[in-house]
Amino acid sequence: MRLNDIDDLPFHQVPTPFDVAGTSDVHFNDGYWFAAYAPGDWYLAVGLRLHPNTNVMDGFASLARGGEQRGMRCSRVLRPRHTELEVGPLRMEVLRPMERLRLTLAESPIDVAFELDFEARGQPFLEAPYRHLRYGHVINDMVRYTQVCRATGTLRCDGTAVEVDGWHAMRDHSWGVRSTMGPRTPHGGVDAIPAEADHRRYRLWVPFETSDHGGFFNTHEDEHGRPLDFEGHLTFPDGRVVRLTEVQG
Repeated sequence: MRLNDIDDLPFHQVPTPFDVAGTSDVHFNDGYWFAAYAPGDWYLAVGLRLHPNTNVMDGFASLARGGEQRGMRCSRVLRPRHTELEVGPLRMEVLRPMERLRLTLAESPIDVAFELDFEARGQPFLEAPYRHLRYGHVINDMVRYTQVCRATGTLRCDGTAVEVDGWHAMRDHSWGVRSTMGPRTPHGGVDAIPAEADHRRYRLWVPFETSDHGGFFNTHEDEHGRPLDFEGHLTFPDGRVVRLTEVQG
């Protein structure tokens, strides 16, 4: 085991340094997803994620405009630089937790570069934890929070710089065990348990902002279009938060 600078903080949850996960599941990961878009023809998506039990940090950046989408992926060995949120030309900095984060992409093979600050427009929404078993084996066990933002900074594409002046943006941060991330592992058996069936077929995950408030809602539907769950809130400039309770067709 190895100590990092963040191990000086008193927030450990298990008796190991922070770079050792509290589970040995290879599907455990922790990371971020960002998106920013302009009213015209720009849509940017960026992600960065740590996979401590496979010793990997990876990331991506993807830009869509003019009927074309280009993307790049990058990865590196996680340790010993566990606390450096940087992989290849992509870097993330937490300037003010829950308020302002910075994303930087140096010159890249797809001829896209940017330096963008994502500033929160409201409080983050902590979504309900998701836990899913198959044949008695926990295959998904995770939590996520979602936040509406505005992006400012500079984006360069094909040698042309574009001022990003308060573009609509969003981000999420999720962590836990996720079966679709990491090495493929079998989950089989002969004794199917009805209570383990996942009836979710369609998801709506919607961070949004209007002229006088913002918010978020999230719902899943079954194969017949029936809502299985619903959660969300509205946030206002004066600090008010209104909890959303249901979705109506």
